[in-house]
Formats: sequence, structure tokens, C-alpha cells
Amino acid sequence: SEANVAIGKNALGGAWVTATSNFNTAVGSFSMDAAMNGALYNTAVGGSSLTALTTGDNNVAIGSLSAEQLSEGDSNILIGRGSGETLTTSSNNIAVGYRALYRATTQADNNVAIGHEAMSGNFTTADLDGCVAVGYGALIGVLTTAASSTVAIGRESLAALTSGARNLAIGYQAMDSLTTGADNIA
Repeated sequence: SEANVAIGKNALGGAWVTATSNFNTAVGSFSMDAAMNGALYNTAVGGSSLTALTTGDNNVAIGSLSAEQLSEGDSNILIGRGSGETLTTSSNNIAVGYRALYRATTQADNNVAIGHEAMSGNFTTADLDGCVAVGYGALIGVLTTAASSTVAIGRESLAALTSGARNLAIGYQAMDSLTTGADNIA
């Protein structure tokens, strides 16, 4: 392994496995401290950020506990304390804000969550793709796979949604009580 930078207690301090892990930067205690095995071009800034990373590439995690459980996902940008904290293998997500995209785990791909707890509902392993949530508490419900390709812009917009794809809600609390239903515009 080469061209890695580690600053902080146990940063990049895990057991390194067989494949080389190059061009990684870890700043903060316990950041990127898992058994790295071919992880490339990752940046972790903040205590315990990217702490489970083993093989993921091109991830950026800034803020304590950001992407804490991400092990194999690629090309995620997670900024803010606890943003994307429980993602494990998801890819191509952008989360900015305290606990944005907080509870998604394995199959949340190609999502954008911007704002305090935006898209942070407990949808765990639901294959939820292509959503956009912008605003405090936007799209915060317990989402299912059936909610993919939904857009919520505005504080608490689509806050109760659980299932229903291709919804578009713009404005303060737009469709905030809708729980199910697809193809709605407000």
C-alpha cells in the first residue's frame, strides 16, 4: 500500500489484508480503521468516520460517525455528523447535514439527502433508489422499495411517506401526511 495519510489515534490502524489500499486519507480517531483490502481513493475526516471500510472506493465522509458502517460502498459523499452512518454497501449517494440518510443500510443507491435528518427514516434494507430529499426532515418516513424516484423539497415535505414512487412535493410540509400513493405532485 502507498500514498496513504493517517492523522489521529488508530486512523488507518486496522489490519491490512492481501490487496493493496492506496491513496486514502484518514483524519480523526478511529477513522478508516477496519481491515482494509483494496480500498482506494477514500477520504475520512472526523472521529469514527468510514471506520468499517474494507473495499469501498472513492468515498468522502466528513463529520464524526459519517459513513461509520460503510464497508463496501463506492462513490458516496457524506458530510455532517452521522450522515449515512448506517450505510453498509450502498453507492453513489450524497448526504449533507446532521444524520442525513441516517438509517439506510444495504440497498440505498443514487440518492441525494440534504438537510438536518433528511431521508433519515428507518428504511434499513429497502432497495430505495433515485430519491431526492432537501430540507429539514424531508422524506423522513419509514420508506419501502415502492418509494423510489421520489422528490421532496422543503421542510418536512413527504415526511410520512412509506410507499409510493415518483412523487414530487415542493414547499413547506408539502404532502407531509401522505403515507402511500404514487405519481402525486404538490
